[in-house]
Amino acid sequence: MTVSLNPKITKAGLALLPTSAGTGVSVAITHIAIGTSLYALDESVRDFVMLKNEVARYAVSSGSKISSTTIQLGVTITDTDMADRTPNGKAIGEIGFYSNNTLFAVWSQDTATLFTKSAGIDVPLAYSLDVSYLPADSMSVVVTSDTQGMASLILQHEAKTDPHPQYATDTDLAALSTVVGTKQPNLGFTPVQQGGVTGQGSNKIAIGLASDGSGALKVSIDGVDKGGIALLQSPAFSGVPTVPTAVAGTATDQAASTAFVAAAISASLVGQIVWEPRTTARAGYLKLNGALLKRTDYPALWAYAQASGALVADSVWSASSWGCFSSGDGVTTFRLPELRGESIRCWDDSRGIDASRAIGTWQDGQNVSHTHAASATAVSDHTHTAYTDAQGYHTHGVNDPTHAHAFPPGGVGQAGGDNGGITAASAPNGYGSRSAQSTSAAGTGVSIAAAGLHSHNVGVNAAGGHSHTLTVAAAGGTEVRVRSVAMLAMIRAY
Repeated sequence: MTVSLNPKITKAGLALLPTSAGTGVSVAITHIAIGTSLYALDESVRDFVMLKNEVARYAVSSGSKISSTTIQLGVTITDTDMADRTPNGKAIGEIGFYSNNTLFAVWSQDTATLFTKSAGIDVPLAYSLDVSYLPADSMSVVVTSDTQGMASLILQHEAKTDPHPQYATDTDLAALSTVVGTKQPNLGFTPVQQGGVTGQGSNKIAIGLASDGSGALKVSIDGVDKGGIALLQSPAFSGVPTVPTAVAGTATDQAASTAFVAAAISASLVGQIVWEPRTTARAGYLKLNGALLKRTDYPALWAYAQASGALVADSVWSASSWGCFSSGDGVTTFRLPELRGESIRCWDDSRGIDASRAIGTWQDGQNVSHTHAASATAVSDHTHTAYTDAQGYHTHGVNDPTHAHAFPPGGVGQAGGDNGGITAASAPNGYGSRSAQSTSAAGTGVSIAAAGLHSHNVGVNAAGGHSHTLTVAAAGGTEVRVRSVAMLAMIRAY
């Protein structure tokens, strides 16, 4: 094999080169040594005078100058070298280039060995040595007298334009690249036949990794992309995958279709009553407004009504069993409960709080019977002052047809008058003098002089301690009502 190397020139090797400008002195590479150490080339290599662990050294058996800065040389690694050392079984990782006994240059690497020598097998090696960093034509190759050695033969072989006509060249491979790309790669197993048997078409099926680098397996049939293949663990579906719809009530590990899930939800929720702040019923629900429905339109809800224990005749429903379903016309219809404007009270169910109450029946509002006591604060014994209005200027007529009056001296006094007394000047029937002491049987009387403006004092007696009766007026509306929020009552119908 031919390997291109870029070794480090040692200080001893540099000493062999011309020290002045020009190319009059050349260095001849005469031997190649091999060793087993691995190391990165750095400046410390320039101090080497031999390899770290040399195991064999061979004379160059072939070589030539390719250009003024590149030489090619070959050597055959045999079981023993010229000093009877053997490299057999050793992994070679370092190479030394000698000019006679001077180590001119060293090559090694710290990643992997170059080859391992096996006993009984000669290893021909050919090297292209780039010395472009040295003066032009300063390098030459000295070979052994065996010009037909294996390395020499290899160099001659590689120099041919087409040393292996039986093999395809790079040009041949380039021409076949489009053809190779259409061929099925080696699967490593016997693939399943692509259709063509009983009940199948002769489709061409292709399976391969997705071109987007996701690692997913993709399938195409007759060149049409059919999507990915779901693997056993955590498959990621795309598109609209379908599965068989299981029988209602199935409870296994079988995959559930959307049809199965929708039916299961519907079956479990039909008849459920919900309250929401909305004015229209949501999908799948109906308002609880006592509407008359066709049984064939809502078979699931009709079945629920029949099993509810709250289904009554329409005549019973109309007589205040509004919380029940009714059997409608008894043949084709049924009626929903009516909950609009009503409050809900839980069914007593034999507890005794709301005894003898049937499910779904309506009940009017009432209050527990009660009275309201009222009282006024008692007051202590007290008096009330009173007064009368002034009566104005007036006279008082006296008519006494049956009695005779004797007037005291000075006249009859008039309460509150300024000139109280009776004058006799105009008194009829003999009442005008003190001596007139009697009257006639009828039509007698006296005249009392005017007293002028005056008032009358009125006295009011104390009433003692007492209370007052109070009347409490009724208040309130026409119903029993608590604070509330209006919601729309709906029932799941399908």
